[in-house]
Amino acid sequence: MNFAQVIGQKEAKESLRRMCAEGRVPHALLLEGPAGSGKLPLALAFASYLLCEAPKDGDSCGQCRACRKTMEYVHPDLHFSFPVVGTKVTSDEYLPAWREALKNTPYMDLHHWLQSIGAENKQGNINKEECVLIARKLSFQPYESDKKVMIIWMAEALGKEGNRLLKLIEEPPHNTHFILISEEPEAILPTILSRCQRLRLARIAEEELAGALQAQGLSPERASEIAVLAEGNFRLALQWSSEADEEEGQLFVDWLRKCYLGKADELVEYAEKLAALGRERQKHLLQYGLQFIQQMMHWRMSRGQMPIRLREKQRLAAEKLASRLAFRQMEQVSELLDRSIAGIQRNAYAKVLFLDASLKMHKMIR
Repeated sequence: MNFAQVIGQKEAKESLRRMCAEGRVPHALLLEGPAGSGKLPLALAFASYLLCEAPKDGDSCGQCRACRKTMEYVHPDLHFSFPVVGTKVTSDEYLPAWREALKNTPYMDLHHWLQSIGAENKQGNINKEECVLIARKLSFQPYESDKKVMIIWMAEALGKEGNRLLKLIEEPPHNTHFILISEEPEAILPTILSRCQRLRLARIAEEELAGALQAQGLSPERASEIAVLAEGNFRLALQWSSEADEEEGQLFVDWLRKCYLGKADELVEYAEKLAALGRERQKHLLQYGLQFIQQMMHWRMSRGQMPIRLREKQRLAAEKLASRLAFRQMEQVSELLDRSIAGIQRNAYAKVLFLDASLKMHKMIR
């Protein structure tokens, strides 16, 4: 991965180039920003730039031995740490799956990563054993480069175990660079944040997102529609451009219908069904719901002039419901979904959360 392959993020790329040109690359860099903005691709491109044997024109050369190895994610001085499941499981045990996932798309999110390793309803974390392994890896001299790079993806998954890395992050071995990546920096220990130089990425601009989608083979019209809907999230845009999101969309529409009808036995049954999905997929479903309701609100505000950019089945359902609801009702549902996402993130009991949300939604939309 090099800078040229990262979608958008011109200002962030320039900041990283200046750090290198001025010889002030931080020992700990935190890339933060919204989902799908390209934090992991940018971290990979920066790592490649740092390890490249012959960088040119503000980017890695793509031809040297180091670049060939970083492109395959096998450079011995490029290390990865990422959320896995299990109390004594480390990232190294999932490295083959991780490399395959990166080759598929470095714009993946935590939900898809955990699903790819069969996490089901378990949450990923970076545990004690992983922190010990990080320290051990970085205690060795570089193998092929004069630098070592450690990328910690979803650093919020460290939790309190991050305390074990404080001293290492503050005073790493010579020419060792940490690149932390986070969508929720407020969930990272303040003592770690204070030791990092922070660089925030913005959402990808619609024009840049549309251009990237056209490069994937979409028509300009379809690419433009998806770019608007995805709101700067390339991972989400990829889902919209395929059939991958169809199940979530239908799940949400079915849930809305049952909430509208308000039959108690069906609401209980569906709450159980949603509770069995696993927390990451539950968050994904609720986030889809927010987009669904947002499209309804745009359609209502424009008096039907602004098209609802959803798949055909979901679009028809959204138009039908939007014609029956007042704008304030849609706002209430959106706020409810927001609170539900926060509840899932706080490990709320999912069955109770979805049943409570179902009952409240029934009152809101009837």
